[in-house]
Amino acid sequence: MSLSRSALRAAVRTAVSGAAAFSDFTIVPGWGRQLSPDALPGLCVFTPREMKQRNGTHSYQRQTDLIVLVKRAGGDDLEDLLDLDAEAVEDAVLPVLLGLGSDAEAMSIDTEIPGNAEERVGTISITFRITQLS
Repeated sequence: MSLSRSALRAAVRTAVSGAAAFSDFTIVPGWGRQLSPDALPGLCVFTPREMKQRNGTHSYQRQTDLIVLVKRAGGDDLEDLLDLDAEAVEDAVLPVLLGLGSDAEAMSIDTEIPGNAEERVGTISITFRITQLS
């Protein structure tokens, strides 16, 4: 039995909110919600894509992309801080996803630090792919 996208998001939100690295982070409950500068650092978890492929007569393979997005302000060390955030996200999330009986891996890490802001605010997005049979 495969887990719903909602259950995956909830498990990951619980994992990151319980990790010491994110104890002072604002956890935003939904994708697309803005974080005000005074709410930083913050993170959100969302599942923007799910693909299904027939894997036999009565079974399917589901691949769900789950993204943990971290946003924080910083100085000259902002990229280094975001890299540490990404490592902490992987350390918190992968054991949880694998413990749910899923095949999971971190697929990509994307960093964005706009150069036009007076205060540097950066975002790092860690994409996990979860494969389940249903």
